Amino acid sequence: MFDRILYRAREAIRSSFYYMTQHSQNAMFNRDLSLIEIENSILQGEILERQHDTKTGESKYRLRGPTYGGEIEVLFKFAPDGRLAIITVYPI
Repeated sequence: MFDRILYRAREAIRSSFYYMTQHSQNAMFNRDLSLIEIENSILQGEILERQHDTKTGESKYRLRGPTYGGEIEVLFKFAPDGRLAIITVYPI
């Protein structure tokens, strides 16, 4: 259902055309996750749903993927410049 979006997200990871928000960096640090785990979860995971931001009208996507110790979820969107923006991450 989200094949095109998932392909685009994976290409952004492969080409380093992404950034992490301050919130996602803090979440990564506080939850003892590594950048490699987050990247791999996007490369191997699946999108669970699309969410709509009621204020901006932007679409955000919730993805679940594997890590070394289990699974995490990643919330991301595409920024106006086309980069993948990782909004937050959390373990399942």
